[in-house]
Amino acid sequence: DYARGMRYAYFQATKGRMVMFVDCTELLNMRDMGPGLPWEFAYTDSNEYMTFDDVTLYSSKKGSSAPTLVVAYGNTVMSALQAQKDLAEIGIEIDVVDSPLLDRVSRGLKELVPKYDNVLFADVCKMGQNPLSSHMATMMNKGYFKDARNVRCIGAAQTYNPLGTKVTFTSKADIIESVEGILGKKQ
Repeated sequence: DYARGMRYAYFQATKGRMVMFVDCTELLNMRDMGPGLPWEFAYTDSNEYMTFDDVTLYSSKKGSSAPTLVVAYGNTVMSALQAQKDLAEIGIEIDVVDSPLLDRVSRGLKELVPKYDNVLFADVCKMGQNPLSSHMATMMNKGYFKDARNVRCIGAAQTYNPLGTKVTFTSKADIIESVEGILGKKQ
């Protein structure tokens, strides 16, 4: 997805569009965690690209969707995929969507969200500084959710850490706790 997205960003820039591409160093370091990670794909053909409106869905079930969707981007996608695995072990199925467009709600997200009973926006940024809260408000105001009472937004801990250790990111535990809260299963 990274290569496909970068190709599209470069194409847009050559046409005069201002493009900002944010890279997550933490994700680059995770490539050494071992083979078979859910976001690892064969390198794409040079003519393949991912538009700004495309999203990537990681379904928990083959052929059908779970009742709960976790919307994420950057390294929070990894945390959400880890949460997906742990929640499945206790009988809770979630789907995870990587929605990397931050300046507006993507067409892909607009098409996907109405299919779910519960939606958690899991942002890598701190609350109050997180783009996904804006996405959530925009979608709520336009009626995209089945039931707005089953929608939440979480962000990273309100902490300052110049070294960028994991405490500054939204964690797997944050996502699990929030999903359980939406479902009324919080311990």
